[in-house]
Amino acid sequence: MRQLGGMGGAWGREDRPCLLWWARRAMRTAAVAMIAADRGGTGFLLHTPVGEVGSPREILVRLIAAMSRAALGGLVRIVQALPSPADAAEIEILHAAGFARLTDLVYMRLDLALARPFVDSPAVQWRAYGQFTDDELGALIARTYRGSLDCPELCGVRPIGDVVAGHKSSGAFRPEAWWIAQRDGEPAGCVLVNDSPATAEADVVYVGVAPEHRGTGLCGQMLRRAADQAVRRGAAALTLAVDVRNDPARKVYQHEGFCPTQCRAAFVMHNGSNAPKEPVVDEM
Repeated sequence: MRQLGGMGGAWGREDRPCLLWWARRAMRTAAVAMIAADRGGTGFLLHTPVGEVGSPREILVRLIAAMSRAALGGLVRIVQALPSPADAAEIEILHAAGFARLTDLVYMRLDLALARPFVDSPAVQWRAYGQFTDDELGALIARTYRGSLDCPELCGVRPIGDVVAGHKSSGAFRPEAWWIAQRDGEPAGCVLVNDSPATAEADVVYVGVAPEHRGTGLCGQMLRRAADQAVRRGAAALTLAVDVRNDPARKVYQHEGFCPTQCRAAFVMHNGSNAPKEPVVDEM
């Protein structure tokens, strides 16, 4: 296998670091893979397909494993892939390359024309982005992780500052749609919404409630505020993703009118993973 490029290059709407590697056999390119990093230390894996007209399986597996390990050497802290749960060939390749399947993610969508109305409550005080620091937000997000059923295996893999940075780089950052909800003067939850540049939709990149405030209806209230603001910005829908194992959250989302649209298998590799450490060799 031969490395084509290291850090550098453009990804998405801004310049973001990436790795682009290829493998050659008999003077021909046999496989190509890329890991594009966000600002929060997560890399997203893309590669040529496997099959008779695609890349040979064994070369693709070695390429993905070697490139992912290289990325984890300093570019990112997590490499992620989100295949369809029905894509058996892709799932087998990811397993063979050392990725772990954490869970399935359910993607949900709320038609904002059908959203429940937002009614403010004196029991909840709202602080907008700019009225709190990223450190304050990070501390609150860390509290909401306690007892969370959303990919708990990843807690602690990235510094909380990277988590906040990753949320900012997901879609188009809309600081006016980032809120901390307080009860009795104490931060109790947060809802962070960005816009999807390619659609007329807004995306809940994170919503979380501190353990002592769960079961109070706060999550639904935050989502209704997010929906109300998204309508005012001209969005047609509000979207989010949730761990299939998180039944309490899914019930809240369904109660608020969110409907499932698709499911993706969440595969990750990080420095605690056990990917094979094969040398990169030239097969030209």
